[in-house]
Amino acid sequence: DDHHEGDLRSPIGVFSLSDAGGLRPDPGSRLPYHRSSHFVAGGTGFQGEPLAGSFDYVVAIDYNRVKGTSPLDGTRPQGYGKGGGVWIHVDHGGPT
Repeated sequence: DDHHEGDLRSPIGVFSLSDAGGLRPDPGSRLPYHRSSHFVAGGTGFQGEPLAGSFDYVVAIDYNRVKGTSPLDGTRPQGYGKGGGVWIHVDHGGPT
């Protein structure tokens, strides 16, 4: 996969899910959960949708990240050019 930062594509492959987090309290996740006020997105998405509330709950996809750390951890073992920070994010009734 030639995925790189800023190409607007998801990386291709099968990745584990090891860490969760979000703006809201842990809903009972079986994954380690990191609650933080830094799970905030302002502005709008690619199709003009509001992003407020998009990161109430996230699960980090283990692509170019350190397992066992907060989804907010910006460490990129394969280098920053390969991208990272890929999350599944859930907001019931919101933009995601």
